[in-house]
Amino acid sequence: MTTESTVQYGTASWQPGFIAKHQADVSSYLEQAAKTDFLQSVATCEVDLITRMQARSLLEVGCGIGVLLPRLVKALLPGGLVVGIDHSETFVEEAKLRMEVEGCSASVRVQQADAYRLPFDDATFDVAHCERVLMHLDDPSAALAEMKRVVRPGGWVVAVEPDWGGTRIDHADRAGMDLLYARAMHMRQPDMGLTLYRRMAEVGLSEIQPVPMISVLTDLNVMKGYGLSLTPAAEALVAAGTFTKAHADDLLAALEQANEEGRFYCVGAMHVVSGRVRAS
Repeated sequence: MTTESTVQYGTASWQPGFIAKHQADVSSYLEQAAKTDFLQSVATCEVDLITRMQARSLLEVGCGIGVLLPRLVKALLPGGLVVGIDHSETFVEEAKLRMEVEGCSASVRVQQADAYRLPFDDATFDVAHCERVLMHLDDPSAALAEMKRVVRPGGWVVAVEPDWGGTRIDHADRAGMDLLYARAMHMRQPDMGLTLYRRMAEVGLSEIQPVPMISVLTDLNVMKGYGLSLTPAAEALVAAGTFTKAHADDLLAALEQANEEGRFYCVGAMHVVSGRVRAS
């Protein structure tokens, strides 16, 4: 991911109507994001964690185009089953095709469903998992409670979310950069990763274990590839009267110059958090 994404990173980009209209763009974004070194390391962490849970069945909430599904199958015991759900029928059909191509159809079932109303009985799965989904929900705790409901006593809920609100980009104009970055955030829960531990406790999960993974970027273009759209944010702040155009232009130009001179620095975190469903 070394060029700016054509998809503006944010909750609106992941609604079924937008996905159906911009399928090629959003699918390409997910493919490229999954290949980045950082998300590869996150995937390894969560798959290793699930492997240690000795599970035979797993629910993947918000499976998207199914990039992670084959790796999740390998994390299960032999003969295990992964069920992937997504609210986008476009993604569901694409994920089904991917499973056929990768020879995983016998071990993975994909269907359209709502994270707030999972179409499964209580205690159906050994593990329920999601990655970069809760940050886009109005009520992520309700979705966590549903994931807990469909996991058997003694099973696990695993959620992986970034704390976009805690990401910092170095800039000589600290106050201006903070305002610009905050305006560029377009997800419903930008601090989702930070709140996961508390939310899991609030829905009644136990033995909660957080694994924070630090991301360091020294290339502005990689940050753009993740969907960070600073130019529209700057334009919005100018339109609102928060910045003059000159101030906004200076902020953006300084970032580009820092990148060209090898001085760009950004640090953030992804949180891999697991919680256990209490035994009856």
